[in-house]
Amino acid sequence: MDCSKKALLLISLLIFSVSVSAAQTYYTLQVNPNPSYSPSNPFPGDDIVYYVKIEGKTSSSGDAFDVNAEISFNEALFEPVKAINYVGRINQGNSKQAVFNFRVKDETPAGLYIFPVKLSYANKFGSVTETFDLNFLVKQCFSLDVSSFKFSPLQPYAGEKFDLIADVSNTCSGMARSAGAELKKSDSTSFDPFVLLSPNTVKIGDILPGLSKTVTFSLMPISDAEPGVYNFNIDLNCYDCTTKTSKISFEVLSRPAVIFSGIDLSIEGRDGAYILPGDSFSVSVQLDNIGKEQAKAVKVYMIVDDGITGVKEAFVGNIDKDDSGAAIFDLVVQPTATSGVHNAVITVEYIDETGAKKEIAENYEIYVNQGDIFPLIISLIFLLIMLAIVLGIAYFIVRMVLRQRQLKNSGMK
Repeated sequence: MDCSKKALLLISLLIFSVSVSAAQTYYTLQVNPNPSYSPSNPFPGDDIVYYVKIEGKTSSSGDAFDVNAEISFNEALFEPVKAINYVGRINQGNSKQAVFNFRVKDETPAGLYIFPVKLSYANKFGSVTETFDLNFLVKQCFSLDVSSFKFSPLQPYAGEKFDLIADVSNTCSGMARSAGAELKKSDSTSFDPFVLLSPNTVKIGDILPGLSKTVTFSLMPISDAEPGVYNFNIDLNCYDCTTKTSKISFEVLSRPAVIFSGIDLSIEGRDGAYILPGDSFSVSVQLDNIGKEQAKAVKVYMIVDDGITGVKEAFVGNIDKDDSGAAIFDLVVQPTATSGVHNAVITVEYIDETGAKKEIAENYEIYVNQGDIFPLIISLIFLLIMLAIVLGIAYFIVRMVLRQRQLKNSGMK
């Protein structure tokens, strides 16, 4: 090949090389494919801070100037707050962080989303625009909680059945499927001193987002249960959920229980219970507190008709648990009291553990007999005898006087 042809070929190669170089873009930056965000486990309704690391390549591409980063997403699902971030200059081999803010809308389904991040900058070759796809995972929210609970009746008492009623709420946007609740005593594997009157596990079913369902457990503290605070757990579960434990504490109270243990009657001056008009007698009322708390300010009243008089109120005071007390009434049967049954009502009042007044009552019969007629008959006979004696004496005196007169008259003749 002659020199002219070689020169022509060399010129053609140079022109082609320049043309190719002119058409090629030199990318100076790259984006780390693993973005970070806060919160790290985002759910529908969360406000997100999204961090993107922009790196200058270590090759001889030079520095990047006036770097702008812009994120794009479906605004029907994500609400932008800050979608553009000016980063400035990134030197070769160094990195900077772009920060974006947006909100995951409440209705956004859980899943993996792709966010395009566009970089615009200048380098020594000119202006450059490039786009990188980054991931964002929205998690499904399965969060169950006991939003409220109550008791029926309102206050649990030893020896009395009550219901624990709890509202289980789904606080997230995803449906909680096959939800269930399990009641446990927090400090032991048994329910002592409680008797479980219903299953301790309840199948709730599906709970829609933002809604709640009610579960009920029936229990009864045994009658000897000590008054105090007891702690329980309710474990909440659903399909593909982490168990959530809600703690419930409540106080079990015990009542004083005052009962009549006996009513005795005694007559002053003689044995037995044969009451007559005019008798003085006493009624003794015995009381026992068979409850677990002290009965305070115990008073006993007797209501009876006016045929029986006396003090009809007695103050006993406090009666401790498993202890007793007595009230004594000193009474008198009026001489005019009718014979037969006199109905009395004996009422006991006391203050319970809550400060409320409690009352029990018992009917009691006081039988007044008729006055004894035998002594009256004896007295009448005695009076008749005495009358006969007096009359007899008078008769003999009269006869003696008459006899003396006769004798005196006979002597004068």
